[in-house]
Amino acid sequence: MATEKMPRQRDPNAAPPAVIRIAVLTFFALLLLGLLSVTSGSFHHWIHTHHLGRLPVGIVWFAAIGGSLASLTGIFWHHKTDWKDSYNLWHELRPWTGLVMGVIGAFLLLVSTELATATSTSTGSKPTAPVAFNPDIYYAAAFIAGFAEAPFRALVKRLTDAIFGPGESKPSTDNQQH
Repeated sequence: MATEKMPRQRDPNAAPPAVIRIAVLTFFALLLLGLLSVTSGSFHHWIHTHHLGRLPVGIVWFAAIGGSLASLTGIFWHHKTDWKDSYNLWHELRPWTGLVMGVIGAFLLLVSTELATATSTSTGSKPTAPVAFNPDIYYAAAFIAGFAEAPFRALVKRLTDAIFGPGESKPSTDNQQH
């Protein structure tokens, strides 16, 4: 007589194994890509000679690794204590949202740096030499914005509100004719 094994119930306070696997595999794939960029001469050369517009392409890696570390940090803090399944998708997509926010953060830093260091020749003064480009600050900005995506998103919202004014919180009920 064969005994049937009952499927083991997952602890509701524990992160699902699939979420952990995706987060860990993504993190190690990013680390492997980073190692490849350091050890492979041709890949290293390609990384350093290609840009996303004016931004070095390496910021993509720093932004994604920031998002990946944010996901792993959340798993470490909440696994087997107070896991909420509603965050499963967040953890699976976190490296990608970190990537997007990190690239935006680095771009905003680049633009603000260019605006802050721009010189005007309308006064007839001789323009100063341009500031030397150092990608490290953009890598750091991409990592920070990728890791701390929610505070960065709030910062972007405040900046947008300062420039364009806060949007209405609910649709206007005015019946004005246009």
